[in-house]
Amino acid sequence: GRGRQLIDSLIQRFEGDEKPDVACHILEGSYELPEDANIIVRATSVGVAESDVSLPPSFRVCRPEAFVVDLEMADTMTPFLHAAEARGCRAIQGIDIWIQRAALAMKTWTGKDADRRVMREALEEFLMI
Repeated sequence: GRGRQLIDSLIQRFEGDEKPDVACHILEGSYELPEDANIIVRATSVGVAESDVSLPPSFRVCRPEAFVVDLEMADTMTPFLHAAEARGCRAIQGIDIWIQRAALAMKTWTGKDADRRVMREALEEFLMI
């Protein structure tokens, strides 16, 4: 489906002589995380209110130095990120990804650096979180 097309497009951006070896996997249903993963991204359509019912995968094979990202826009750690942190992985919240993207866009459009702390406060106020 569309998810596979987006992943293939992303992989093509990283291919070439000077670029790292990249592999992307769509994990659905019951799954185990790949042992050699350096970056794990949870990009589910499950909403914030429904996140309690989605159980995190087993991180027992996950390397402690891996980055684990949950793109869910929540102000608290999700069960997915809690499970990753318990294994020693570096957890990154979706709200932080959004703020970084917005700050980079502001720099691109205006040439000025954004105050990420102020952006986070404004976003939290807007989202009422």
